[in-house]
Amino acid sequence: MSPEDPVDTELAPSHNDATANASARDRSATAARGRGIAGRIAAFFINSPLTPLLLLATLGIGILGLLITPRQEDPDISVPMVDIKLRYPGASSGQVARLAVEPLERLMSELSDVEHVYSVSRREEALVTVRFEVGTAIEPAVVAVHDTIESNLDKVPPDLTEWLVQPKTIDDVPVLTLTLWSEEIDDARLRMLGLQLLQTLKQVENTGNGFVVGGRQHEIGIEPQPEQLRGYGISLDQLAETVRGANAGRGTGSVEQGATAAVAVLSLIAIGVRPALIVLAVIPVVILMTVWSAGAVGFTINRVSLFALIFAIGILVDDATVVVENIFRRWLADGATAKAVAIAAVGEVGNPTILATLTVLAALLPMGFVTGMMGPYMRPIPILGSVAMVFSLFAAFVFTPWLAYRLRPKLAALERSAKRERRLQDWIDRGYRPLIEVLIEQRAVRWPFLVGILIAFIVAVMMLPLQACARWDTSPQAWRGRSAHRSTA
Repeated sequence: MSPEDPVDTELAPSHNDATANASARDRSATAARGRGIAGRIAAFFINSPLTPLLLLATLGIGILGLLITPRQEDPDISVPMVDIKLRYPGASSGQVARLAVEPLERLMSELSDVEHVYSVSRREEALVTVRFEVGTAIEPAVVAVHDTIESNLDKVPPDLTEWLVQPKTIDDVPVLTLTLWSEEIDDARLRMLGLQLLQTLKQVENTGNGFVVGGRQHEIGIEPQPEQLRGYGISLDQLAETVRGANAGRGTGSVEQGATAAVAVLSLIAIGVRPALIVLAVIPVVILMTVWSAGAVGFTINRVSLFALIFAIGILVDDATVVVENIFRRWLADGATAKAVAIAAVGEVGNPTILATLTVLAALLPMGFVTGMMGPYMRPIPILGSVAMVFSLFAAFVFTPWLAYRLRPKLAALERSAKRERRLQDWIDRGYRPLIEVLIEQRAVRWPFLVGILIAFIVAVMMLPLQACARWDTSPQAWRGRSAHRSTA
């Protein structure tokens, strides 16, 4: 090119500048890919104005759920049962079973949603219990039983004088069962003692129905003398009808905060003041959102759902604890409390945290598919526990980095906290290392230790049925002025 040729005044980028820009873009893309899903979520929310609004919104929704979710003692499950009491005057137990109970059982078995039909036949009376499937509404079940009986009265013996349909629910299950036994008095006197005990217990405030089962009931034997009856103008049929009417008139009887505080103390000891405050700030959000979810899916606040929340507290703090501890560790290692370091720290533990959460969900969710009576009763545990784990994972990636960056300490404070943590670790190491070294290095100690653990596990399993069958025995002698009782397990 000659000197007279025009020269372009716009300078083209040099080869070195283009290479540097490309390298920067590659590093940015590589860093973004290395963050994983957890790092990308943290990068979006750590400095976003939406994060505090989202935090307040979740708290508000959770408080609203706490206020409007119904409360009761036990889960609201429907296990309808219908008792059918019938009287057949003059019939033996075999006749009652053959002529009245068996036809009634066949009719009840033909109803929809019937799971089992039970019956007990006695002289002149019987009890048929129709148990419907779990979840069946009690009102339609009672109506179906009553209508079936009324529409088939032509199939029952004409002497069957009484039908009584009584619905039973899960709330009618006895909460206390007392067994009376004696080697000194007979079954008739033992039944009388049971009736006296029942009358005494009914005087206790807020007690419900009670009943006595077993024992020999009082019976009156009548030996008619036909000659004297004829003198009074009374026939045997009239006498039998009078006795039958008297029997018909005879009646029968019928019967969170503590867990959160513990987590707070442990977090304060293990990870320091600022990380503990961050973890404790996440716990109410997760619990309140779980309570709101309970009301949204139709659960109530009861003993089982509260147990699910208490059970979840010990697990849901894991995600936030792992994230905040790694953020503070990376700040200390890099020597700067930078936002980019916090995002990278979240990305480092993101995938293992997600995997740990999925593992817990895989262990909890199968419990939600249990059928029968225990299914709906225990279902709040896997459902609410899983919901709490999902919300805790969300809070760990969204709220924990934001709170950690807002409450970030100075580097000097991090170093002091690290020194305290090392002292705590040294104290734990002095007690733990000698024990684990002996178990690792000495076979003569290792194998007996393992065998001892297996034996303890077997003994614990063998003790479970005994604990489940614990009972309280009382002696009839206590009613004579002497207190005598025995507790067995």
